[in-house]
Amino acid sequence: MTGIKREEIQDAKVKELWWQKRGLMFTSTGYGDAIPTRYMVKVTNRWYRVYCCIHSNSGTLYIKKFPKGEGRFGLNNVVDDNDIMDVIAENSI
Repeated sequence: MTGIKREEIQDAKVKELWWQKRGLMFTSTGYGDAIPTRYMVKVTNRWYRVYCCIHSNSGTLYIKKFPKGEGRFGLNNVVDDNDIMDVIAENSI
C-alpha cells in the first residue's frame, strides 16, 4: 500500500469535534469527499485531522497534507485505519 506508513505515524489520538460528541453527522447523507473523522495523527512533528472520502459502503482515510505536485487525494496522504488504532493502543498502555 502506498501512503503514510505505520513507522511515519509518531502518535495518534481520538479528538472528537463538537458535532461528533452530540452524535450528529457532518453531512445529511453521511457521504462526501472530506468527512472529518474523530482521529488525529502526528506525522513529521505536526498533528493532522484524519478525513474520510466516502461515496458508498467503503471509504478512504487520508490527511490534508499537500506535498508539491499532489492534490488533496494524493496517494502519499492515505492512512490505514489499522495503523491509527495500533498507535492509539500502544500509547494507552
